[in-house]
Amino acid sequence: MSWTLRFASFCLAALFMCGGAQAQPDLGAGGNSNSAAAAAAAPAPSVAELRAQFTKLSTAAETDEDARKLLSQINDIGVQADKFVTARTGELADLNAKLGELGNPPAAGATEDPDITRQRARLTKDRNALDADIRLARLLSVDVRQRGTELVTQRRALFEAQLTERAASPLTAEFWSDLREAWPDDLARLKAMASSVNDGLVAATQPETRLPVIAALVGALLLAVFGNWGAEVLLTAGLVNTILGTATGARNIGTNGAIAVGGYIALAGLWAAPVSGASMNPVRSLAPDLVRGHLGTTWVYIAGPLLGALLGALLEMLLVGKPTRAGTIAAQGELGADDAAR
Repeated sequence: MSWTLRFASFCLAALFMCGGAQAQPDLGAGGNSNSAAAAAAAPAPSVAELRAQFTKLSTAAETDEDARKLLSQINDIGVQADKFVTARTGELADLNAKLGELGNPPAAGATEDPDITRQRARLTKDRNALDADIRLARLLSVDVRQRGTELVTQRRALFEAQLTERAASPLTAEFWSDLREAWPDDLARLKAMASSVNDGLVAATQPETRLPVIAALVGALLLAVFGNWGAEVLLTAGLVNTILGTATGARNIGTNGAIAVGGYIALAGLWAAPVSGASMNPVRSLAPDLVRGHLGTTWVYIAGPLLGALLGALLEMLLVGKPTRAGTIAAQGELGADDAAR
């Protein structure tokens, strides 16, 4: 065999191999496209089929898992019914438009083209059938929602029954049998929790996260130790500043100055009572602590209000200047016309 024939044979074999290799993906793609086309060409279920599926479903569930599955199936039927209504509403509008183009039927005794009469009759029949299907689909949607509400109520009742179910006594064998059966699952949960804690510790000790974690822990510790003290300082400073402000402006405010002080105490109590108790008065906290013999946190309610009062007085001095004789008299509860001018 000459080299020319050998070269031609080699080229021919390579051509066949390339053709076969390219044909395989095409066949696979063709198979996928055919399956996708078949799935897309699958007709949507009719209203009668959806109603039949809905009727076959059970109306009650014995367990929460059964109720969840039923609810999922019912919701799926409701979604398909809503899609049916949405798709058919456009078709109904088109049929009504075509009937409008044909006009109303002729009056008694009048003649009309037979083709138009047959076309109107066919369109009217199709319109009435489509309108009936849409009404049935909407009715099915309403039934689906009602059944879903009933299932949700059943799930809530099952959950409440599980909460109020009486557990077996530790003196019976059933209690220890249930505990032994649940131990493998509990042990798996404990292992998963331990693994999560270990992962968190490993992540927290990394060089890039070590400093933020330490800062967060120190901040939480400071907030836990000095949080009540800081709240008392701020609350007392605001109270003293409010009192001094009403005393300084007593000429303008008059007897309504008590509303400002009382309103501040009420608002501070509503806001800070869950935080520190909103004492703002060392005596108010010292007396109960002495009676009950618990002085561990008394320093917070002594040092906090004292420092807060000092800060409030300094702030008032910065805002309005040094105290005057009129302000002193007003702070004592009396303010005359002659005193106000001084």
